[in-house]
Amino acid sequence: RARLDDLRERSAVTLEGVNIELLANVETEEDIDLMHAAGSDGIGLYRTEMVFMTGNGVPTEEVQYQAYRRIVERANRAPVTIRTLDLGADKQVDGVGRGGAIATNPALGLRAIRLCLKDPSLFYPQLRAILRASVYGKLRLMLPMLTNVEELLQAVQFIEDVKRELRQANVPFDDDILIGGMIEVPAAALDADAFAR
Repeated sequence: RARLDDLRERSAVTLEGVNIELLANVETEEDIDLMHAAGSDGIGLYRTEMVFMTGNGVPTEEVQYQAYRRIVERANRAPVTIRTLDLGADKQVDGVGRGGAIATNPALGLRAIRLCLKDPSLFYPQLRAILRASVYGKLRLMLPMLTNVEELLQAVQFIEDVKRELRQANVPFDDDILIGGMIEVPAAALDADAFAR
């Protein structure tokens, strides 16, 4: 640990001179203090489901916005990648999913992006909250558990719809927010060329 501490302030660069971005996974605001202490370049994954699991049921758009804004502000201009809701399997929230429950088999169940696309009343407020928080730092948006390009295109349409609503209401947001996806399902990995396009 002492040897690693000595490396904390040094840049992560390969022998060929390629800079490597070292980013932290964050679940709570307290994790940001650890991230800064470790010398991380930013947040590579902020798990939004923690906001859903700390209260009673589904948090409002305003509760989510305040949580995301605090994370972005505490990152001190470092990049922050916020992953949209990834509930299912081991992460359950009362009142979310069919009959208030989500199947425990992530391959067959209603989970992550599938759940969000099926339930716009869950997805829209989260997208609005993320986009509203995007003006406070270098925020990026990541979609979890994508299995096919159609899911990606549908999610992007949701994002564009929310952007249009925010523009019409004169609510500021980063119109150039980067959008990415987690390629973690075998079907998505096999279709990586289509996702890349």
